[in-house]
Amino acid sequence: MDAAIDEERARRVRENQEELARARAEWQAALDEARGKREAVSREKPLERPNRPAFEDVGTAIRERMEVRGTFNAMNLLGLLAANSAEERTARAAEATARNTGRIWRAMEDGQPAFE
Repeated sequence: MDAAIDEERARRVRENQEELARARAEWQAALDEARGKREAVSREKPLERPNRPAFEDVGTAIRERMEVRGTFNAMNLLGLLAANSAEERTARAAEATARNTGRIWRAMEDGQPAFE
């Protein structure tokens, strides 16, 4: 019984190795074909690069086309510094909750009834 299982396993391993070898050969043939096509195209017409300005010229071009518009209002800055924002209100509420929770905790530790 073990010999039959070993033979079946060996047969499957051989089949898998043969299939892998065929797939590798097919893959290599596709690589060779692509390489040949690429070399044929490069022999026909060399790769042309578009006429691009040098890196330093790009910065100059950007500066020449850049424009800044707008105004500054100091009152708007004061609005950003105001303490009435939603974030401030949320922070104050969280701090008050922490204080009240601390009081409840201390009352429970002192033996006072938590619920009446």
